[in-house]
Amino acid sequence: MTDFTPLQQHLKAAGYDPGVIDGLWGKDTLRGLLNYQSGGRAPTSIEAMAKPLAAEMKAAFVNTPARIANFLATLHVESGGFLRDEENLNYKADRLLKVFPGRVHDLDDAAALVQAGPVAIGNRVYAGKNGNGGEASGDGYRYRGRTWGQLTGRENYRVWGTKLQLDLVGNPDLAKVPENAARICVRFWSDKRLNAFADAGDVAGIRARWNGPAMEGLGDVRLQVMKILDLMGQ
Repeated sequence: MTDFTPLQQHLKAAGYDPGVIDGLWGKDTLRGLLNYQSGGRAPTSIEAMAKPLAAEMKAAFVNTPARIANFLATLHVESGGFLRDEENLNYKADRLLKVFPGRVHDLDDAAALVQAGPVAIGNRVYAGKNGNGGEASGDGYRYRGRTWGQLTGRENYRVWGTKLQLDLVGNPDLAKVPENAARICVRFWSDKRLNAFADAGDVAGIRARWNGPAMEGLGDVRLQVMKILDLMGQ
């Protein structure tokens, strides 16, 4: 069993309360670590997520320094440092064109989409992907990324809703309920068998299975993993 005393001591010294210094992993230690990762900028969402997320992690054996570090590093990058549980579709035109070159024709088209707003952007860039209907269906924005893990696309909402017995297609915002969000993120990790990749130190393999072949944010994930492991004395 891992002794989390060094982590708890480091968190306390840095001003992020880990609760009782007992060497055990639990919601208080997780809350302290999440606050440390976010720089203390997202206390509301972290407070709501710490208890269910700690319980789900324990049940899925995300319980060693390597597994915890890789899992939380992944969520940190996906959620912009735990600052959002919903995809940010407020783009500048040049960035929109760079991120979605196959969906936005040119800079003028991108500027027009930005002017139209996040709903129009979501409906365009996600149209016909992951089970979504066409642009006019509204599915792109309706099934935009939610949870710290960024569940995206009608088909993914259907699949995970079925697995967790939630009507995510009919009510996508159910994915943002803390207990549901924790279940979705951990179940996705577990179903992809990412504990084994964490045990092997395969950060790139985890990123590919979570984010796809583009592996956006891989460098940031690596930095977060090292940061957390260092905090744990590993």
